[in-house]
Amino acid sequence: AADGIGDVPDKPDVPDKPDAPKQGRISKFLQGDKLVPQNKLIKIIKGGVLGSIVSLTLGIENMLAYAQPYADALAANKGDGGHPDVVKAKINLTDSIGNMVQGALAGVASGALTAAAFSRIFILVPGFGWLATLAAGGAGYLLSVAIERLANNAGLVDSISMWLFGQLDSKLMSMVLGYVTDSTENNVRFLDESAAKAEVKDEMKAAILNDPELLKAFKMAKQIKAKQAAS
Repeated sequence: AADGIGDVPDKPDVPDKPDAPKQGRISKFLQGDKLVPQNKLIKIIKGGVLGSIVSLTLGIENMLAYAQPYADALAANKGDGGHPDVVKAKINLTDSIGNMVQGALAGVASGALTAAAFSRIFILVPGFGWLATLAAGGAGYLLSVAIERLANNAGLVDSISMWLFGQLDSKLMSMVLGYVTDSTENNVRFLDESAAKAEVKDEMKAAILNDPELLKAFKMAKQIKAKQAAS
């Protein structure tokens, strides 16, 4: 060739590399990837009453350990509340919330948490207003006895847990699917807010009526409230 280099042989044809298989949401979930960003999940958890209880017990890491798998399972299965992965994660999450509620109550009963901190948070829980009245009225002993008994009331703790879970679930579903509905679309059944509140109040009423010590504390709270109203 005139340039002294000579002809350069053509490169042999190289077959195109096959496209890497795309991983769907479910396969990512099974591999343990976080489908729901943790920073967004933390923001959701810290909102509302649940966030206040979490901060009271310093339990954000423990809550994340159960909320993240639930959120990811929900996202992986497009909000299908009946999917086995979602159901299993939900059970673990509601148990964790229940343990946190019980721990917060036990902490107040034992003196580890102040009555003032309790009042700021649990006054927001349906049926708990009379306990805040005891705290404000200086009935520390009766408050401690009442809370200790309530902490060991499985029905009440479970109802609070489900109420708090319902609030968290609706926010997660809104983020995962972009909407919240009361229908059973995609096998998702959202806990009705008013029904959940009524359940907590019913459990509290039953606890008071079936326990003489709680009834005594409740009557004292009514007396304190009456005096406050009269002054």
